[in-house]
Amino acid sequence: MAGIPQIKVIFDRRKKASAVNPGTVEIEVSYNRERVRLSTGVAVLKQQWSGREVVNHPILFL
Repeated sequence: MAGIPQIKVIFDRRKKASAVNPGTVEIEVSYNRERVRLSTGVAVLKQQWSGREVVNHPILFL
């Protein structure tokens, strides 16, 4: 039986982000009990992340 893929946006999965060091933003896709994490290539500081979105980042607001 095929399920529906679950998609999540994950910030700082490795818990390295701070006010000085950026953390990565990744997309996690789960399907049939398998997980794949895809990098977005975006790294932001802890204060530039709010809930599920990037805020106050000069490059991402073009």
